[in-house]
Amino acid sequence: MHRVDRVIRTREFTEVKVRGQRIAVKIARDQHGTVVRREPEFRDVAAAARVLGISERTMLDLAKEAAAGLATS
Repeated sequence: MHRVDRVIRTREFTEVKVRGQRIAVKIARDQHGTVVRREPEFRDVAAAARVLGISERTMLDLAKEAAAGLATS
């Protein structure tokens, strides 16, 4: 056994629109409030891909690009 320190990141949710489809985005922040990750919800990505008739990979790339443009504060 060994002791491990763990930092729990705070999370919040927001949405982006990609080609008219709403995609939830999970935003994780470190202990100082700095955004360390923005990740689209895959269920939303998959549903939007089906509606638009594109691959999930393409939709995920588009959603990540849209999420990257979110404010950092």
